Amino acid sequence: MTVLSSQSPVARRLAPLAALGLGAVCVVHLIDGPGSLTDQFYVGALELALAAACLPLAILLLIRPLPVLWSTALALNLAGLLVFVASRTVGLPGSTDDIGNWGQTLGIVSVIAEGGVIVTAAAALGRRLISLSLLLNHDAQGVTHALTVH
Repeated sequence: MTVLSSQSPVARRLAPLAALGLGAVCVVHLIDGPGSLTDQFYVGALELALAAACLPLAILLLIRPLPVLWSTALALNLAGLLVFVASRTVGLPGSTDDIGNWGQTLGIVSVIAEGGVIVTAAAALGRRLISLSLLLNHDAQGVTHALTVH
């Protein structure tokens, strides 16, 4: 079956680590999300949506660690990490209470777990991620060249 051939041995070995990280992300956001619903509904909804996505993703990665699942894990956790950083630096729309609040325990656990999933997913994607980076860089150079040529 060709689907199985796309699973590298590295991806299979890293899947349990990613599943653990995704589980931690899920738990953190299940703990924090309900309280956020009352403060700023959309923040709580985003936290609970992230939690809801992480658990099945963890299970799927354990069953069949396909590149699309690794890419999804990387993108979801990168988005979560970026929202966290935004909430601590410039604040989120209608929610500035967490600006500068870098020491919150759940926040620290979240950053560690999300960062771990990002690194693990990048390692699992390996050459695919490098190829995508080269492709994007090549496309960006082409766009830059097209914009400078009149």
